[in-house]
Amino acid sequence: MKIYILVFTTFVFTLYAGYSRPPKCQPLSADIHNETLTKLQKETCEKLNAPGAVLYVRFPDGSIWKKAYGLASIDDSGSQKIETDMQFRIASVTKTFIGSAILQLVGENRFHLNDNMEKLLPGFLNYGEKITVKMLLNHSSAIPNYATTDEFTDKWVENFTYNWSKEELFGFIKNEDLLDKPGHEGYYSNSNYYLLGLLIEKYSQKSLPEYLKDKIFDPIGLTNTYFPTTDKLGGKYADGYFDFNENGLFESNEVVTDQNPSAIWAAGMIVSDIHDLSLWIDELFTGTLITPQLQKIRLDMNMQLHGAPEFVKMGLAVASIDGAEGHTGAIPGFTSVLFRYKGADIIALSNCFHTKKDMGSVAETLLQKVKTQILDK
Repeated sequence: MKIYILVFTTFVFTLYAGYSRPPKCQPLSADIHNETLTKLQKETCEKLNAPGAVLYVRFPDGSIWKKAYGLASIDDSGSQKIETDMQFRIASVTKTFIGSAILQLVGENRFHLNDNMEKLLPGFLNYGEKITVKMLLNHSSAIPNYATTDEFTDKWVENFTYNWSKEELFGFIKNEDLLDKPGHEGYYSNSNYYLLGLLIEKYSQKSLPEYLKDKIFDPIGLTNTYFPTTDKLGGKYADGYFDFNENGLFESNEVVTDQNPSAIWAAGMIVSDIHDLSLWIDELFTGTLITPQLQKIRLDMNMQLHGAPEFVKMGLAVASIDGAEGHTGAIPGFTSVLFRYKGADIIALSNCFHTKKDMGSVAETLLQKVKTQILDK
């Protein structure tokens, strides 16, 4: 099955579709827009046949709207309604956490943004002397994406709980040419963030789950966020569904909640909920866990992504898409968005992944509708 690859392995640019800037004529608050938000969430889930989704909007006046719609699980004996405090795999929104971890280590002089991979991980890449830490963070390394190779996707979609070694994953691209001159242009690649995870473990002397808990999750009170170490999820979570037969529907036998963390690892395996992500987006744009200088560099979004419109730019583990700043996420079973736009925060989490090309991402569709139907009016 190859149809899902483009959605999962590339940064998705649908957020600008239909974009317009009509004059602002309505106050922005949760109470005023309750009916519109309720309707657009319901209509999106029903149109895309989604089991469920959670949507959170914090308006510029500080008022908060959050609601769950649909089902957290589907089975023959019944179903469980989705709730706003449920956890989801957040997929590539994970990259924003990895970026902070790397910048913390840079701030501690464990290594530097301009250090190359041959120096930091000797012998791991054939072209490591050409690739710097900063290039990994803003996707300008031009390293091919192991997660788009047939060797990976064929095996992974057959067995989501297969335990991969890093040597096996990077063996798929080790002898491949770089996509471009490093540093010239952005090429979104999960390989970049797998390498960043290896740097975190080597230079902190902690496992990635331990480092994230000790240095990121705990300091800002993310009590429902964790990096799984087994196939199973714990706590109160929504099951994820993957459209194996490409019919645009989701059934009980299409559940893919259990996934081995080795497959996508540092590129997309964190589990969280909308409450913790509402705290995280504040940290992402204030940077209390890193130095002010590094925070400024993180938010300097000037790397053009190959094939994207001019207004899509990358910073260090964060993107700007025509004024919306944050990150999207998509992994079999789940889609997510975490964005700040016009002073509002929008977080959407869904528990399904479409493989039919014209269906799209539930979370990104919710974000786009909040932008166009509320924040741009």
